[in-house]
Amino acid sequence: QGARRLAEDDAGWNYRVGLHALDLNRPGEAVEAFQKWDPNRSRASRDWARVYWSYYGMALHLLGEHEEELSLIRLAQAQNQGTLVNAEVRALAALGRVEELTAIVEERLRGLRPGQSPLGILDNAALELDAHGFPEVAADFWRRALGWFESRPVEEMETGNNRLQTARLLVRMGQNQESLDLVEGLANEFPENLTVKGMLGALKARLGDQGEAEMVSEQLRNWEGTFLNGAHTYWRARIAASLGDPEEAVSLLNQAVEEGILVRNSPHRSVYFKPLRGHPAFEEFLRPKG
Repeated sequence: QGARRLAEDDAGWNYRVGLHALDLNRPGEAVEAFQKWDPNRSRASRDWARVYWSYYGMALHLLGEHEEELSLIRLAQAQNQGTLVNAEVRALAALGRVEELTAIVEERLRGLRPGQSPLGILDNAALELDAHGFPEVAADFWRRALGWFESRPVEEMETGNNRLQTARLLVRMGQNQESLDLVEGLANEFPENLTVKGMLGALKARLGDQGEAEMVSEQLRNWEGTFLNGAHTYWRARIAASLGDPEEAVSLLNQAVEEGILVRNSPHRSVYFKPLRGHPAFEEFLRPKG
């Protein structure tokens, strides 16, 4: 509401209105706001303009307007608004244009510098493909990303961040025990890391250890930290989904939003929420509210 009031006098605030609308699952209102903000006439940097186009496309994506989404992103790239490969891939996955998507991903990978990680490109494409009905292609992209990590020097592979990234890829591929082996080691080393603790609970749930999963969820309920903004509750929702409790998972998702989590398009493509796809309560949560 504050952003809306400011936008009445300064059209530049419509960008912030659009972001808040996305955070509240109101992609229709986000589109209306983004249409009122012209990055070419603002003082926004090229990087901020690229973020604008990506979020504008995301709003259309959540509305199911995928042809319009793709046209928007390609127009932005033609106008030299920056490289928007992830946004273009998002639209192509929803449209089922897998060969075209793959060609774009391969071109982007060829442009990486030696030693530069392909994870961002491959993981984004895989998540979108998996969410839109192409799990086999998604799995191939994840395998390639995992292969890159496994090819790194031992000292690089053994860093906490790379082990965590590897564990994430293994989760996406359904290799839960292998992922858990890594996460348990990380949990011993980094007991105060929220992501590691959340993954531990979700993996315990995936592997059928309900007692351990519920214990971790209870620890997350009482998690202390600054600027959590619902992140601990969001992990509890993932654990509940992995335990096969859709009502509890959706209740926790709504609670996380109340607490300030920025979900945007995350639940739509998250592998943790795959068990909820098609469940009425979850579909209602995803349904655009404005």
